[in-house]
Amino acid sequence: FPKNLSLNDAKCSMNITNAQGQIIRTENHKITLSPDTKNAFSIAISDLKSGLYLLNISANELFIGSSKFVIE
Repeated sequence: FPKNLSLNDAKCSMNITNAQGQIIRTENHKITLSPDTKNAFSIAISDLKSGLYLLNISANELFIGSSKFVIE
């Protein structure tokens, strides 16, 4: 995690974008960031059409990471 990210009650945002860069889905969660805490969330994707997608994750408006996935 970035050093300037608060360790208490972070606002986590997860966005799914399609191959054209359009935001398909956004979910927001409040999480606690600490060495002893694990946070897990799921996003429903069963209704998405076949294609390439990108999941972007941010906390307190700071980019945390991304992952590509394909639905066939």
